[in-house]
Amino acid sequence: GANGAGKTTLLKCLLNLYRDMTGNILLFEKDIFTQDAAIKAQPGVVFDEWHLPLSLKPNDLNKTYKLLFPTWDEAYYFALLEELNLPRDKKIETYSRGMRMLLQLVLALSHHPKMLLLDEPTSGLDPVMRQHVLHLLSRYMENDTNTIFFSSHITTDLEVLADTVLCLHNGALLFHENKDTL
Repeated sequence: GANGAGKTTLLKCLLNLYRDMTGNILLFEKDIFTQDAAIKAQPGVVFDEWHLPLSLKPNDLNKTYKLLFPTWDEAYYFALLEELNLPRDKKIETYSRGMRMLLQLVLALSHHPKMLLLDEPTSGLDPVMRQHVLHLLSRYMENDTNTIFFSSHITTDLEVLADTVLCLHNGALLFHENKDTL
């Protein structure tokens, strides 16, 4: 959908962050309104902007995320940081936008979620960073039990990753089709 179509709002609804709505949402077969805490620790989430203090370092984030996620995989986290050349001991404020997006994705993946909720993860990235993100997401999707809910304007990214495409227009579902049918 276009800017303002409701893509980010939909992601916030799935995470029970947007409260001004009616209806029901089930995620992982649980009602997000009554089982909020049980649900929020399950998906990996990447927003289009960095939402944590810029004074932190990836080493600090590891300590915090270990406490938040019972399935946190410290070895995998540090392996991904190394693979992507993200310095462990530098403040996030020194990272470029692309590096921050990669770090968000590393954080999202490092507790082995069955679902990723991604809000424009490749928007504004240079071609090299975009390829890193797409590679990580493709690798994640090699496990058939994993799901990515991906918001994007970049149709080439959807062609690489998507099985199904939903299009929103003015907050309403315009269509929901298999990618190959489209």
